[in-house]
This record gives sequence, C-alpha cells and structure tokens, in this order.
Amino acid sequence: MSRMKGALIGLYARDSKRIVELAGEATNLGYSIVAVMANTAGSLKVLREALPESKHIKLGAHIACVEDWRTEIGEARRYADIIVAEPKSLQSCRAATSHRGIDLIALRVAERKLYFDDVSARQAQERGAAVIVYVSDLWGKGTRELQYGLRVLKTELKIASTRRVPVLLGAEVRTRWDLRSPRVLMALATVMLNLDPPMAANAITVFPRVMLERGRELALLKVRGVRAAG
Repeated sequence: MSRMKGALIGLYARDSKRIVELAGEATNLGYSIVAVMANTAGSLKVLREALPESKHIKLGAHIACVEDWRTEIGEARRYADIIVAEPKSLQSCRAATSHRGIDLIALRVAERKLYFDDVSARQAQERGAAVIVYVSDLWGKGTRELQYGLRVLKTELKIASTRRVPVLLGAEVRTRWDLRSPRVLMALATVMLNLDPPMAANAITVFPRVMLERGRELALLKVRGVRAAG
C-alpha cells in the first residue's frame, strides 16, 4: 500500500526546537506539510523569525471570531500562510465567511447550535474559502456532547457539500501523543462524519495544499499593497 501524503493543519507549540521535532515525527507518519498555529500576530512573528526555513513547515493564524477579530487579520497575514477563523455563533460565522482574508472556517464537534448555514456556505463558496474539521475533537468527548456535536456538524458538512465548499481534515497536536497518521484521520472521518472515502482523502491530501496556496497568494497581495475584498 502506497503511503498517503497528507498536510497536517493544527500543530500548537511555542518552542521552535519542539516544533521542528514534532514536524519531523509528523513527516514520518506521512505528512509532507505541517501548519503550526498561533493565536496572535506577535506569536506568528516570533515563530517566523525562530523557525528554520522549510518547505514542510507553514504558519497559520487561529482567530476566534469575537469582538474586534477583524483587526487581527491584516497583521496576521503578514506572517501566516493560512488563516483559520473559529466562529462562536451563527452571526460570527456569516461575518467570517464574508471576509476574503479568511481561508478556513473551523467547525468544532461540541454541544452547540448550528453556525454554518446556507448563507455562510454561499459566501464561503463565492470567496474561495473552505471548512476545516479537527478530527481530534472526536477524542475524549462525553457521549452526549459527541452525539449532539456530530449531529450539528454533519448537518453543516451537508450544507457545505451542497454548496461545493471544500472540507479539510485537521487535528490539534500539542504533544507527540496527539499525532495520528493521515490514514487514521481519514478513517475516523469516514466512519464518524459520514464522509465518503474519496472526499475524506481529498480533505487531508489535496484541499489543504490548495488552501495554503490561496493563503500564499493573499499574503503576496498584502505585501504588494493590494487590499483583499472583504
């Protein structure tokens, strides 16, 4: 069986040496790209300066859609290869999908209401954004939270599919024990999220690279002084 080459979005660490170590272990599992996530532009700048140049390690900004989150996007884009927004409500999800500076909308497995509706899906499709699901959300959840969260998430993924919004699979990784191979993430998504195997495979091999390229293009526009719509 040939090795699946995935792209892992969701590595959280602050020490550059530790990041390189985890990225190396991820590479051994079959990931050719690892996106290191940070919550502030300051952290991104520090990581950008500390990490060695590598085609395998990318930087991502994880922005919580609350209050003045829009002000963080421009600064984060200076350092991040990809920007992930995590909505906290239906309205914040609609706001995030209306902003071209956002690459990915993080939809979590949690006891919550539906955030990603048809309006958000249409806006995401129009702006070339995608949805990311952290498969690691499936670990350590109570039965009630898991059942309720999966019901909401499956509805949102169906809406995304109807509007042809790409779905990506990621995982929050903070230690080596959080690492899972691309095939394991794909298998979990197939069983738990009802993604068909080809879609699950694209969600961890093809679409992450597409979205990282989109983020790179937006960053170049930022450097050249061109304002992205939104």
